[in-house]
Amino acid sequence: MQILVDLYKAANPYSGLGEFTLRFYEELIGRETLPFDLTFPVPKGFEQTPHARVDYRRITPLDRYLPSRRKAPDLWHSLYQRPSHPAHPKSLHVQTIHDLNFLVEWAEADRPRALARLQKSVDRAELLVAISHYTKERIEEHLHTGDREVRVIHNGVRLDEYPEEPRPDYLDDRPYFLSIGVHAAKKNFHVLLPLLRHYPDHLLLLPGRSDTGYGEKVRREAEALGLDERVILPGTISAAEKYRLLTDCDAFLFPSLAEGFGLPVIEALLAGRPTFTSDRTSLPEIGGGATHIWESFDPEEMATVLAEGLRSFADDPGGQAARYRAHGATFSWERSIDAYLSLYSDLLDF
Repeated sequence: MQILVDLYKAANPYSGLGEFTLRFYEELIGRETLPFDLTFPVPKGFEQTPHARVDYRRITPLDRYLPSRRKAPDLWHSLYQRPSHPAHPKSLHVQTIHDLNFLVEWAEADRPRALARLQKSVDRAELLVAISHYTKERIEEHLHTGDREVRVIHNGVRLDEYPEEPRPDYLDDRPYFLSIGVHAAKKNFHVLLPLLRHYPDHLLLLPGRSDTGYGEKVRREAEALGLDERVILPGTISAAEKYRLLTDCDAFLFPSLAEGFGLPVIEALLAGRPTFTSDRTSLPEIGGGATHIWESFDPEEMATVLAEGLRSFADDPGGQAARYRAHGATFSWERSIDAYLSLYSDLLDF
């Protein structure tokens, strides 16, 4: 049996989808035995791991416009709702859908176009995977799924440890709060700035791609509040740097407006840090009671929740950190890939 898994998002390992792709790939080919052969369409420069049952190939215009010219795999798994190229018409098709964030991010007039494009992917699939129960609800609310199963498989999360990684040069010895993500309006980072009035000794660190219109907005607001020296936007960071920043921060703050899953939240919990999120979209589900929730973006209400959460952690740091890590550990890649292998088996009967 032959299964094709599209890895084209691995071209950008600093994005959430890029990290998901690489982790999925590493865990899948790390299995000692596989009851099928794998084909991976990969982007240019992808670092291939030799494996007896794996074939790698570059994505070409032939794939994009004439997918039926290639031999049909038994199962075609698109890891994203916008695959690099259409599935072979003779293959069983599994479609993983991460979010319908365009319903929040896009202008209302543009949403029907995005829904129509996603509906085409749904129509080609035998089975849909949602990465959270929240995403499943949105799929069933806004798309026509017919009699297709929508199966929830949470993403796996792994926080690689780099205990020797030094504190980065752009940080001094002051304590800091941390958030992580591409600077887009949905991340809502600007609501964190007023919190620094309550914590005059703290910095706010916002790594992630920030050469965006929203990144410029955050810089302007920080300057207007007289906080430009205390709000640091270092750009994209390495895995080792991320580990150091997570383990050293006083709290992880994630006021996002739209998340299909919320990977950084689980990474922060695995680091044993107090974690604060908005009450929007998938975040309460993924936090699972281990996070502190903002139900309002009023600066004073946010400050109250933050203060209460920090006090709770200070009263029992060891016990609280253990509770955070225990919840984070439920989102293992081993469990996630086991669920995907079970799905493949259900469809191919092996």
